[in-house]
Amino acid sequence: MMTSPVPSPSPARLLDGKAHAARLRATIGAEVDSLRTAHGLTPVLAGILVGDNPAAQSYWRSNRKACEEVGIRPESFELPATIMQDELDALIDRLNQQADIHGILLHAPLPESLDYTHTVSRIA
Repeated sequence: MMTSPVPSPSPARLLDGKAHAARLRATIGAEVDSLRTAHGLTPVLAGILVGDNPAAQSYWRSNRKACEEVGIRPESFELPATIMQDELDALIDRLNQQADIHGILLHAPLPESLDYTHTVSRIA
C-alpha cells in the first residue's frame, strides 16, 4: 500500500509585534486626526471598571495609554464592587445614549453578584 507524502509545513515566520503595533497605532492615529479635522470629532472610549481587580485595572491603564497615543479620549467609570445590577444597567443605558461616547469597554471579571452576559448585551 502506498501512502501519500506528508506535505512539509511552510517555514515559520517571526513577527515583530512591536513594529506591527506601531504601524497599527500610526494608522489609527491618522484616522482619528482625519475625524478631528473633517468633522471636529474626537472619539471617546468609556471604560467601565467594577471593583478593584488588579488585572482589570492594569489592562485599563494600558488601554488608556494606547487611546491617548492615537488621539482617542478615554473616560473612566470606576464603580464599587457593591454596585447593584440595575445601577450598572442604568450607567450603560446612559452611555449608550450619549452622542459623545463612541465606544464602551466593560472590564472583566465582574463581581459574582453581577451578570456579565446580561451586562455586555446592554452595550449598543
